[in-house]
Amino acid sequence: MRCHGRITWFWCCFGVLLAGCGQIVTTTATRTPTLLSLAHPTITPTAMLRLIRTPTLYSTYSTALALAPTVLPLPLLPPKCYETPVGSLWCFGLIRNTQDKPIGQIMVRVYLVSSDGSALVEKQVASARASLAPGEFTPYGVLFDSQPAGSVGPVVMLISAVNLEASALSTSVKVNEFYSETRDGAYHITGTLINSDSKSLRTLSLVVTLLDGEDHVTGFRQVRWDDAQVLMPTATLPFTVDVIPFGQGPMRVEISAEGHPVG
Repeated sequence: MRCHGRITWFWCCFGVLLAGCGQIVTTTATRTPTLLSLAHPTITPTAMLRLIRTPTLYSTYSTALALAPTVLPLPLLPPKCYETPVGSLWCFGLIRNTQDKPIGQIMVRVYLVSSDGSALVEKQVASARASLAPGEFTPYGVLFDSQPAGSVGPVVMLISAVNLEASALSTSVKVNEFYSETRDGAYHITGTLINSDSKSLRTLSLVVTLLDGEDHVTGFRQVRWDDAQVLMPTATLPFTVDVIPFGQGPMRVEISAEGHPVG
């Protein structure tokens, strides 16, 4: 009986152990990631004087652009803008022919952009001169009715410029002499054109450009004569032009003239 009791006790203890093992539960600790709180410094926006995207073009213009010749790679500096007393904005720039051939059909588009480079408003304009021989330059200017809120500066894009055959190039007309003086805040310029070509010229045009000490255009004036005005070989043509400068300080006066041969 004692032996049987020991055996009974052994199996009872063994059953308790099995029951305890059956109740063991495996647990997995869940670790919640800690988010680091980073204090971001305040960033002051700075002007990005470039377009961050290509502006959407109207379909009619896109078609015309697709049919147009490839635009020549002419370097362009951003124009300089001047606010007028009535709140409008004049933006002037310069285009120089760095090619080894004559160029023409020159057009640019000027944008006023925000600090992140987005275009706020735009205008396009043709250059003051119809054609440029290698090394020559021409001014351009666009007038915005007002400066939009958030504008930080101008950006210019060349949208048209092609090589010309020598026969299509306008004939340069020599400026024989000129004199300039300031009158009532404007430059009053008088001078004489002379036709040094062997052919008579018509469709005459004159461009007077004012440049500051850093070669920024501060104003220009274009004068065109109608086709009734013909300049015979060796003949002279007097002119008088008033140009308002928008910059400050001394200005340099540059004058160029051109015409087309008769016949």
